[in-house]
Amino acid sequence: MATSESFKLLIENLQRSSRLDANVLINGEVGTGRRQCALSIHKASRRAEGRFVTVNCTALNDSRFGVELFGMQNSAFEMVRKGALFLAEEGTLYLHELAELTLDMQAQLVRYLESGVFTPVGSNDVIASNVRLVCSTSVNLMALTEAGRFRNDLYHMLTQMVINTPTLNERIADIDLLAANILHEIAPGQPYQLDQLAYNRLLTHSFTGNLIELRNILLRAISQSTSYVIGDKVMQFAITGGSIFSQNQDLQDRTLSIESTMEESIDDSVGLKRSPAQRALSSQGEAREPIVEPDELRDARRQGRWMKATETDLDPNMVDSKLHEFSATNQTLDDLSTVEKSTIKKPVVQTRDDLSSARNLGSPVSSTPPSEQRLKKEKLSLKERELLMIEELLVKHNDDKQAVADELGCTVRTLYRKIEKIKSKLN
Repeated sequence: MATSESFKLLIENLQRSSRLDANVLINGEVGTGRRQCALSIHKASRRAEGRFVTVNCTALNDSRFGVELFGMQNSAFEMVRKGALFLAEEGTLYLHELAELTLDMQAQLVRYLESGVFTPVGSNDVIASNVRLVCSTSVNLMALTEAGRFRNDLYHMLTQMVINTPTLNERIADIDLLAANILHEIAPGQPYQLDQLAYNRLLTHSFTGNLIELRNILLRAISQSTSYVIGDKVMQFAITGGSIFSQNQDLQDRTLSIESTMEESIDDSVGLKRSPAQRALSSQGEAREPIVEPDELRDARRQGRWMKATETDLDPNMVDSKLHEFSATNQTLDDLSTVEKSTIKKPVVQTRDDLSSARNLGSPVSSTPPSEQRLKKEKLSLKERELLMIEELLVKHNDDKQAVADELGCTVRTLYRKIEKIKSKLN
């Protein structure tokens, strides 16, 4: 017997509805057993001897609705197709997904409910009908009524009684009973059952497809299990469905875990100590795609920065940063204006030994004038130039590794690895 309070309330409402001959609206998500609820109402009512006829409103259009509901006669007044109202006489007509009806279909249904009679398509005959309507919807019908997409009079005609079906997450305590019934239905005569770990995994799963999803999970579990006892690994596969997307996500999670460990090792090797909060911020920053500026915006921004720099004395330590900025736009040193060159202070020339001693991560770069600095770069190896460029960017961004990584179009992890790789080759 079910133990969840939501399911017990559902059973009570179904019993009350079956005792009365009133129209019923069943609200609930897809996969919550709305059709089974309608059928149980029919079987427990005084109309149980009559037929239970289902009409799926999602498959109807304006022209087909009349034929499906009222039937059709030919020119000889012969009934060539019996409609659902004719077939459900003295029984129950179940309209599935009622909200899919157009306003024209709703008007035809209103005329029938008001009069209790209908006329088949192509006929002038008026036929009396004694049918009980049970309808279901997965959307908020009242909201549709307020929006003018569902007739207000039809809404009140069909909601003489209202039943809400709970989601599977709301009746998670019934998982064991539901799983046992579904296993018996899928594989009759075979004693399939779940072990405790598999059962616990079902309990912690968030169901978006309700009973439909549970049935699919158990069907996959049976197909993968090598015994009648379904274990945790089989259940894990059954829940993910063996989907390539699920496998890729699992691989991505493991890759991120490995990369996180490598990052910690790199941090320790280069002497960087970061708090857990800093590591979290770094991971968030690496998940972002590099921001690509339009050429016009980038040129305007750089022009504004240079104009601002000419108004005051330029810090010698920023010379190489400006060199890198000009090289990124394929400009040369000759493009510097006379005014801008005159504002640059005469720095102290350093030797190559001084430059080599400044190769530590985050150390100030050489403040050699732009022309001499470029000549020195031409004498350096490719690896030395690459390390020097990274050092220049670190100065440019005030030692902000994330900003440097963004400008290089890589992650912070990649930046650290690149530095370590270059330094190892230079040593």
